[in-house]
Amino acid sequence: MGDGSARADEIHGDFKQGVPKMRIKGRSKVRVIKFAALAVIAIFVAGILVLAHLETMRSLLRDEIRHRLMTIATAATMLIDPEEHEKIAQAKDPDNPLYQKAVAKLRALAQQTLPEVRTKGLKLAREAIYTLVPSTGTTWHFVLDTMLPCDRDGDGKLDDDELPAQIGEPYDVSDFPEMRRCFLEGRPTADTDLTVDKWGVWLSGYAPLKDKNGRVIAVVGVDMNAETLVAIEGDLLKLAIVTFAIIVLTILFLALLLYRWQSTYEQLARTEELHRKLVEISADLVLSLDPDGNIKSVSPKVRSYGYEPESLVGHSVTEFVAPESKEQVSALLTNLRRGEPVQPIQISIVTSKGQVRHGEWRCFGVYEDGRLAEVWGGFYDLSQLLLLTKELKRKAEELSELSQEQARLLEDIRQQAEQIAVLDELVLAAIQRREIASVAQSVIDGLKSLFPQTGLAVLRHDAFTKSFVFVAGNEEALAVVQHLSPNRTVPEEAVQSLPRLQRGEIVKLDDLEAVNSEASQALLAEGFRSIVACPLHIGDEFLGFLAAFRPQPHSFTDDELAFLQRVANHLAIALHNAHLFEQLQRAYDELQQAQAMLVQQERLKALGQMASGISHDIGNALVPLLAYAELLEEHPDPKVREWGRQIGLAAEDIMHIVQRLRAFYRPRDPNEVLEPVDLNEIVRQVVDLTKPRWYDMPQREGITIDMSLELDESLPTIGGIAAELREALTNLIFNAVDAIVAKGETEGTITIRTGRRNGFVFLEVTDTGIGMDEETKRRCMEPFFTTKGEKGSGLGLMMVYGTMQRHEGQIEIESELGKGSTFRLLFPLKEAEVKEGDEEERTQALPPLRILLVDDDPRVRKILGELMKSWGHTIVVAEDGFSALDAFLVASHSGQPFDVVITDLGMPRMNGAELVRRIREHDRQVPIIIVTAWGKEHFAPGADAILSKPVHSQDLKSALWKVVRQRKVSEAVKGS
Repeated sequence: MGDGSARADEIHGDFKQGVPKMRIKGRSKVRVIKFAALAVIAIFVAGILVLAHLETMRSLLRDEIRHRLMTIATAATMLIDPEEHEKIAQAKDPDNPLYQKAVAKLRALAQQTLPEVRTKGLKLAREAIYTLVPSTGTTWHFVLDTMLPCDRDGDGKLDDDELPAQIGEPYDVSDFPEMRRCFLEGRPTADTDLTVDKWGVWLSGYAPLKDKNGRVIAVVGVDMNAETLVAIEGDLLKLAIVTFAIIVLTILFLALLLYRWQSTYEQLARTEELHRKLVEISADLVLSLDPDGNIKSVSPKVRSYGYEPESLVGHSVTEFVAPESKEQVSALLTNLRRGEPVQPIQISIVTSKGQVRHGEWRCFGVYEDGRLAEVWGGFYDLSQLLLLTKELKRKAEELSELSQEQARLLEDIRQQAEQIAVLDELVLAAIQRREIASVAQSVIDGLKSLFPQTGLAVLRHDAFTKSFVFVAGNEEALAVVQHLSPNRTVPEEAVQSLPRLQRGEIVKLDDLEAVNSEASQALLAEGFRSIVACPLHIGDEFLGFLAAFRPQPHSFTDDELAFLQRVANHLAIALHNAHLFEQLQRAYDELQQAQAMLVQQERLKALGQMASGISHDIGNALVPLLAYAELLEEHPDPKVREWGRQIGLAAEDIMHIVQRLRAFYRPRDPNEVLEPVDLNEIVRQVVDLTKPRWYDMPQREGITIDMSLELDESLPTIGGIAAELREALTNLIFNAVDAIVAKGETEGTITIRTGRRNGFVFLEVTDTGIGMDEETKRRCMEPFFTTKGEKGSGLGLMMVYGTMQRHEGQIEIESELGKGSTFRLLFPLKEAEVKEGDEEERTQALPPLRILLVDDDPRVRKILGELMKSWGHTIVVAEDGFSALDAFLVASHSGQPFDVVITDLGMPRMNGAELVRRIREHDRQVPIIIVTAWGKEHFAPGADAILSKPVHSQDLKSALWKVVRQRKVSEAVKGS
């Protein structure tokens, strides 16, 4: 028994020793943390020292290289004469002997001082010595460079970085602060950082080149290959890493030894005290039992259960536990007696007051000679823990519910924030954007994140075509619309819910398989089962709808419907505003066009009015010229007749030119007779007539112009005025020649084409000249606008414009600066008018007539009077309206009235219109013919006919015959 008691005491001590292990372990963790912290600090300090040493070595190494670079750069400045350097920079000639001498000196220095040059030679090495001339800003210019051109990368061509810098080549020094500091401070310096490129690693040094006054005129730079420096720095880094690793291992080893020593010391110092108080201070109930389960000893903790430790000694442990736990305790003791391993069990202990406490029982057996001698165990009271666990579980459930509610609220807040952001973007788009498609697409882009895997589209209603136009949408929506119609329009009949949308109702179709419409079939074909359509309304106006559709049926919630309708309301306002802006912009553009047309018309009107006065004077002057020319045409000598014909044509051309200037401010008279004109013949005539201008004159300046004709020989004739069309084509050819000459090239081409297009006949002149910019093309038709300086009048294209206006045609201009221009004249397919009876009027003989001729120009009175006298008529002339009226009244009262009155329109004192009115007061039957140089549009009321100056004899005969015949017809009708 003595041996057994000793063994029990030993086990009891071991048990008491095991209780405070958690506390000792806790202190060990603190101790570990302390030692770990000290080790980290030591390692950190060691790392700093190693890094500092590494940086010191790298700095010393780089300082040595930088000093070497500055020494080489300084030596280079001693080899360069500042004055010669300035001359080299000014001459910019690499063949200059001064340049060759300076570069040779620097290359010799490079071969002596630069390692890569010594190893590879000047041609293959990238190391170089060069000079840069500073200037304003960060752009400097190269002068000298020792590098030789060489294909260093072996690609078969010399790249820019394989060539030496050219004299004056610009170089941006904004990334080289040391170079700029060398210039500003006037002392040598070098880069602190390495430069890495495809050729290697480089370090550069600089020295100032000063003139005799000490002014820095250039900076000498030296580029040295620093790959050796990088290798040395890499070796230093490896050495530092190895050193640091050794130091770290040493610190960790020492820290571990110190930790083990202190742990052993503290454990030895506290073991006895901990063992002594273990049982007494234990927070749990400790029991020792004999093999039958009777209590041998119990810890003082049993007092918390209402028992004294001595009162339980000798009693069975089953008396101390609750009835439901007795079987478990008995089974556990049986297993211990069998020597079987046991696991902790859950039991309940009854206090002296009958309270039940739940806990865990852990125990082990002490064996002697294979037999159970004693049982030691501990009861861990878990009642409070269980209560706390239940309470924590309840709180956790409440917290979980609260978290779920908060998550739901956060999700709602996030969705609302995203919705507000979309609405804000919509409002911003409505303010910033003016195009309908842009506004709609911005809304679709904003909705994509809120409605993933959803087709989104905006369709605008077009009441005129009774369809919906796809304005914006994502790819899914575009596929559906194109399924319905390739041109992105959806007819109204395809939308079954159109009446509901027009009434402002939201249309929600949860399952499209139950809907039979063209739109629903297109959606199903693309894999969509449900759709929502929100109408876009502004007041009573239906603008369209916003559509959203998904592959799943019944997939849209009420909140999503409400939000989509809000978006649709804002979108309707934005689209309406964009539509109003488009209308305003269109109205503004139309107003600008109308203003431009009005300004153009006013300019032309002013020019025409100015020309009217000129044409009057020239017309009077041309009357005798044309009359005498016609007399010459009747001469028996053929040469004289030809002279007369040429004089007549010249007079007619002069008058045509003036009349075209005058006619710019008015459209062509619908009654004006047009003659059949063959445009191809016009082209051939003008090309022949202008050949000296486009062929001979440019050749004197060394320019060859090729004239190419591409004529449609099946072209029908048009109604027009041949002289005006010849003049218009002449102006276009002259302009083409000037454009080719202005371009400065030795060759050019003018191509003239004719043909038919869209109901028009066109005449096209294309040149390969200098072309026009947009401003010139816009103003080229303005009067007096010219790009030829003093050589141009600014009237050529203006006269072409007037010709086309009178021919009811159009002008198209295509031009690109530097490539040439094309002027295209479009004539409507309109047949020329044939004036019936002309031949009869020319051949019918007139009876002798008494004619009153009134004109303030004596030359006109003389030639017209003599001309009509030669026809057998009696002529009475008057120089103004008053004398003419007196002569008319005297003749009427004397019984010898005039058969015809011929009067000018513009006369002093009493003009022709007033004379006609006064004559008509006395005689409403006498024929009156107006002869004027102002144009036929100035027809005086009461006159019977009007002729333009200069007057052709045949036109005058025709007019006399016509008015006389009209008088005879009137008298016959009156007599009957």
